Amino acid sequence: MDRDADPYGAIDRLLEHRDGGDPASVSVPTIRLSSFLEKIRSDPDYVFMDIEGFEIEVFKDFSARYFSRHRPVIIFEIHESIYRAEENLDFIKEILLKNRYYLQKRRKQPPVFPQVW
Repeated sequence: MDRDADPYGAIDRLLEHRDGGDPASVSVPTIRLSSFLEKIRSDPDYVFMDIEGFEIEVFKDFSARYFSRHRPVIIFEIHESIYRAEENLDFIKEILLKNRYYLQKRRKQPPVFPQVW
């Protein structure tokens, strides 16, 4: 299949240029999910992520600033073939464990629950 016609082709291109700019690309402003939720004053009880391998960025962001204030149930799709070697599913599990979450894997979309103490 032609890479441009493949639905995952855009993800491949994003990953190739993740650490550097592509002169042919267009830049758009972005905001961290935790900052967006703070801006709109929302603390959801559930977060559903289907962001094609970029959920690691959200987990890193939530670990740094969000999990200390709010503990939603999280459901996300696992994309092990897209993850970097050093930031893979084990990396996600470490973040979750550090923040007192546990992962319950069900097919490709595991719910992530905060531990109740």
